[in-house]
Amino acid sequence: MSWQWHCTRRASSLGGRNHASIVGAASGRALGTDLAGGDGLRLRPLTRLIAGDERPKQFCSLLGSQSLLERTCRRAALAIPPARTMVVLTRAHERYYIPFIANRPPYSVVIQPENRGTAAAIL
Repeated sequence: MSWQWHCTRRASSLGGRNHASIVGAASGRALGTDLAGGDGLRLRPLTRLIAGDERPKQFCSLLGSQSLLERTCRRAALAIPPARTMVVLTRAHERYYIPFIANRPPYSVVIQPENRGTAAAIL
């Protein structure tokens, strides 16, 4: 079956929260991408206060015990099976995401050598 729809939700339309890009098909073959490679510079003062270090916001637990990335993946899993969702990360953040990727299939994690923005992460 051919692709039926494409939807990309941007961080700006979600009030700056982590977001998921969703590409789907009528046949139920939806794919998801959680983009988590940003450096989180705008919220650095807040994340430093919360976490006590320089971690990007996606690796902070703002509400409860789960990080924003974990919460985003949990929300995405309501629509798309985790096995069909890719998470894009940046190598420089490795110390923050190692515990997170330990619970994911290896094929579902893409590690960029460096942060090159949203377009590079999607392509």
